[in-house]
Amino acid sequence: MAGLKAKALTTSALEEEPPRESAQELTSRLRGAVQNLPSARPPDAPVVTSPEQQAVKQPLPTSMQINFRASPAMAKVLHELQRDAGNIGIRRLIARMLAEKGHEIPEEDLSPKFTRRSYDY
Repeated sequence: MAGLKAKALTTSALEEEPPRESAQELTSRLRGAVQNLPSARPPDAPVVTSPEQQAVKQPLPTSMQINFRASPAMAKVLHELQRDAGNIGIRRLIARMLAEKGHEIPEEDLSPKFTRRSYDY
């Protein structure tokens, strides 16, 4: 009996709701109210940038991480070579060696910027 009452209440509640408006009806009702509002995005205007601004907007060259396995003896030789060159790191060492052999190496590899976190202000 309780189940029948709940079903009857639910059905009557649904019958009392007004029918939903279609998207077209809703759009036509709102169109007049929002017609004179400014758009959220301004119209496209030509963007004038200085050469300095264009240089800043250019993306930095991408880099790729290269990993390889080496014997302990080879790792020791690479470490000693980079240390003898002024503790420049393996990346700079390999970049310099390739540049000395005539390969075209980007400046970013020959002298990459310092990317380690530093707390010295």
